[in-house]
Amino acid sequence: MRIPFFHRKEPEREYDRPEPTVLPDMKHGFLSALYLGARTGGDFYDVVMVPKTERIVFLLLDIAGKREHALHIAADVQKAFRSRVPLCFQDGVANEAEELTHLLLRVNRAIIDSVGGSHFCPAFVGSYNQQLGILFYANAGHTPGMLRDSGGVSLLNASGIPLGLFSHVTHDAQMQVLEPGAALVLVSRGLVECKQRAKEKEYGIERAQGLVENAQYADAHQICSAILEDAKKYVGANKSENDWTTFALVRSKAMQSAVSGT
Repeated sequence: MRIPFFHRKEPEREYDRPEPTVLPDMKHGFLSALYLGARTGGDFYDVVMVPKTERIVFLLLDIAGKREHALHIAADVQKAFRSRVPLCFQDGVANEAEELTHLLLRVNRAIIDSVGGSHFCPAFVGSYNQQLGILFYANAGHTPGMLRDSGGVSLLNASGIPLGLFSHVTHDAQMQVLEPGAALVLVSRGLVECKQRAKEKEYGIERAQGLVENAQYADAHQICSAILEDAKKYVGANKSENDWTTFALVRSKAMQSAVSGT
């Protein structure tokens, strides 16, 4: 007698989602992040202002894979990020670069724990002291950051491999000083790699760099908007398959008087 075979349907997995990110108001500058796209990818950003300090800590991720799975990973990362930041950057922190390295190691571990193995995830993490204009950052396989000041635009290139690949990999933090009026601008890989239908040529970091260098802006929102509008104009009718994210931090020009003592 043949025993009938019944196929058991696996229950659908429930995915978490990260909490909405509310950008804090800066005392000595401007902060903005804008998102546009097909909502199919894993672009994610989060920002934490450390209590009782002038410090803002931010994180941008480009999580590989389908959106629902990527958002689940982002939710786990956000929990780790938000719980760890106040511990790393308390009042009187002795070595900010070292603490940023520890924070990135914790975020890396959260990605691996979330998926139970390796998962490709470029990241850019930074800690910015508003009063001093000092930025510590680590670029883990992310698209280059763009720092505009009176000398032009310099690229903050990747100095380490993407997160989520090895559990104990470390990333050394770099330091930059933002002069009054300077801007830090970040864009996601999806924006850099968007293409024109006719030429199949990518938008590219060079075009974004040129736009940042020549842009006239009063705050961070104007920079983010200008980049997104330029990317939309570039691709025309060619529908993007990836998400686009822009992030900008601008140091207030009003800090000039405080710095010069006038």
